[in-house]
Amino acid sequence: MRLTSLILAFTAGAILNLADIDPARADAIDGDWCSKDGRLMSITHTHIVMPDEKQIRGLYDRHAYTYRVPDEEEGAGSKVFMILANPKTIHLWRDEASAKAQKPPAEVWHRCSAHVS
Repeated sequence: MRLTSLILAFTAGAILNLADIDPARADAIDGDWCSKDGRLMSITHTHIVMPDEKQIRGLYDRHAYTYRVPDEEEGAGSKVFMILANPKTIHLWRDEASAKAQKPPAEVWHRCSAHVS
């Protein structure tokens, strides 16, 4: 029985590795996210580093993140809503009504590929 458990654990790890999924973050919004136009943002629990490298705090849920646009930016005071669509994709909306209705997202971000140095 113990050998079977070890084989299952090894197989699951190998599959996650081949699929390029970080098992610690596979079902969490935490991590580095890239846009099609080359922007980067990084979410770590309640902190987010924006594409302009500004760090702000927001409301964190394992599968969602919400923040208020800072005063000095376009859309100041409005809320941005992000939901983890799958382990490698975030859907982002710039208004609550669209987010709640799950309308097509304003932006789609993908988990950044791991860089090898």
